Amino acid sequence: MFDLSQFPELALKQLIGIGEIAHGSSGLHEIEFQLIQAAILNLETREIGIEAPSNIVARLNQLLSYSNNSPLTRESLSELYPIWRSDKLLAGLQWIYDYNHDKDNRDDQVSLFGYDVRLPLTEIQQLAEWTNARPELKSSLGQFEKITLAELRALEMLSHEHKRDVALREFNEILFSVDVILKQKNLPKSIAEIAVRIQSWATVFRLWAISGMERAYAERDRLMAEQILKRSRNKEQKGPVLILAHLNHLLFNNLSVRNSKPHVVAGPVMGNYLHKELSNRYSLIGLFPNEIEISNPGTGKVESFKSSSKSFESSLGAIGEGARIFRVKNLPDQFNGWITVGDVEPSNSPLLQTYSSYDLRLMDQLDFVLAVDQVRSEKLF
Repeated sequence: MFDLSQFPELALKQLIGIGEIAHGSSGLHEIEFQLIQAAILNLETREIGIEAPSNIVARLNQLLSYSNNSPLTRESLSELYPIWRSDKLLAGLQWIYDYNHDKDNRDDQVSLFGYDVRLPLTEIQQLAEWTNARPELKSSLGQFEKITLAELRALEMLSHEHKRDVALREFNEILFSVDVILKQKNLPKSIAEIAVRIQSWATVFRLWAISGMERAYAERDRLMAEQILKRSRNKEQKGPVLILAHLNHLLFNNLSVRNSKPHVVAGPVMGNYLHKELSNRYSLIGLFPNEIEISNPGTGKVESFKSSSKSFESSLGAIGEGARIFRVKNLPDQFNGWITVGDVEPSNSPLLQTYSSYDLRLMDQLDFVLAVDQVRSEKLF
């Protein structure tokens, strides 16, 4: 575990982003949860956001609470995106489970929340139940009554792979139905919030069906930022809220980032909105391995990638196998300039798209760099 008490300025932040340069590495999950443990113990962090759908993380959060006595298992992570399903992440959650179940922490619980707008299955089921109890509205959302998580995933895939006309028709029907609900008089606040979340999800993937990934990703980032900012505005929170995400989402000065991700180029990303509201109350830690293994959830194969940056390698030579946190303004001379994590081998891998190039000379991009020589990974489950 890291000692974050050596960085007292972090305790004054409202929001801290932990940005991984690639999804799907259980080794990164282990490092991230070492940071999370340190934030809980050193900074009094009590809320942690994960790049996953809110309803799925809400169920996982219930398992971590003091009131639940059921053990955590691999099955507990089964609804998360495949990129998060690792034994290292499960071990990190087990630490939080044990912390919450300590009698001294009964009234001082650590909680998780999901901020992604995808796969709103619980919301759809709740809205279907509400409308089914009202004969005049039942026809508006009748098509949601038997929808499953698998069907939602399939609908999202249709919007950006094939049969876009089919997906577009489906999303148009969903948005029309939700609009009918939102126009009802005396609509309960809880139902209105559920309807808006479904509306947000359908809007993103309708955009994908019409205009492609760039615009859809930009809208998704804006909506994710809204979810996070609602949490960070909580005046009663003890320490900073922590956010786990791909680094591409957390950057905010996107005009200064040479990046292969099209949604960064297409418009503001999540970090732009977070920084606009929070300014210097938002801090960002970038995780930069020199060599990393990633488990491909599609094939189950573990692939290895290595940075071509000689300056990066020479700096990390002094660190060895461990990880070390640097303040960006105090980076060793060898770090000055570009760290090109995008120029890796094997160059023909589909996972190459998760890498990018970052200019660490830009002091308003990152506050801290966590540098590590090698990150090993197990297969995801």
